Amino acid sequence: MSTCLDTTDLEELGDSALRDFSATLAGIPEDMCVPFNEAARGLEIEILAFYKMAARLAKKETELDRVAKIWESMAGICGNAISELKALHAKHPYCGADNYRDRLMDLRNKCQRLWEMHK
Repeated sequence: MSTCLDTTDLEELGDSALRDFSATLAGIPEDMCVPFNEAARGLEIEILAFYKMAARLAKKETELDRVAKIWESMAGICGNAISELKALHAKHPYCGADNYRDRLMDLRNKCQRLWEMHK
């Protein structure tokens, strides 16, 4: 089945979201939690939107190896976001980065299970 969007597009969108998130955080003083939380929540919302997009792509796909690739890509996007939040925790230790990281870890684990299921 041919789709208008593929895993490369999904990965590029994920990379773009992380670049935007990093650029936003670069201008936030380390002692300001409100703008940090707004940026982190925005990243989480984008990752959830990518998850929904991946689910729609997987639902329409007829080849199991391509479904597996979708979930592999989505797990990677979540993993990259988790790494970014983990690094930011050192700069903003009191801003609750762990909350966002934990929710994204749950989503990544779900994507990894779906990836394993379709291999």
